[in-house]
Amino acid sequence: MRPGRTGHSAVSPRLGTGPSRAPTARGPRTRSTDNPSQAEEDAASRLAADAAELVRQEITQLRAELAADTRRAGVGGGLLAAGGVFGLLAPHASSVALLRALESVMSPRRAALVLSAGYLTAGAVLTLSGVGRLRETGVVTRRAVSRVKQDVREAAGATRRPAVETR
Repeated sequence: MRPGRTGHSAVSPRLGTGPSRAPTARGPRTRSTDNPSQAEEDAASRLAADAAELVRQEITQLRAELAADTRRAGVGGGLLAAGGVFGLLAPHASSVALLRALESVMSPRRAALVLSAGYLTAGAVLTLSGVGRLRETGVVTRRAVSRVKQDVREAAGATRRPAVETR
C-alpha cells in the first residue's frame, strides 16, 4: 500500500463500496453472511445509496450546465440590448444626415419643414395602410364568429326537437 492511503478502495466511500464490502472469490463480503435476509437488505441499501449518489451527481452536473447556459444567455441578452440601442440611433443619424443635405440646398428652416412634412406623410400612409389591414382581418373574424354562432344555433335546435313517442 502507498503511503497516505488507508485500506479503503479507490471508489468513493459515499458510493457504499468500502473495505468491508470488497468483492471476494465467494462474492461480496457482508457484515452477516450467516443470514441471507440480512445480506439482501445490505445489498438493497447499498443499491439505494448508490442510486441516490448518482442522482446527486447528475443534479450537480445539471446545475453547473444550467449556470453556464444562463451566463451565455445573459451575455447574449446584453448584446441584443446593445444592438437595439444602436438600431434606434441609426434612424436618428440618418435623419440628421438628410437634414444637413437639405440644408445645403435650402434654408435650415425650410429643410426642417420639408423633412418633417415627409416624415408626417410617410407616417400617415403607413398608419392608414395598417388600419386597413386590421379592418380586413376584423371582417374575416366577424364572419367566422357569425358562422360559428349559426352552427351552434343549428346544433342546439337539432337537440331541442321533441322525439317522436312510440308506444
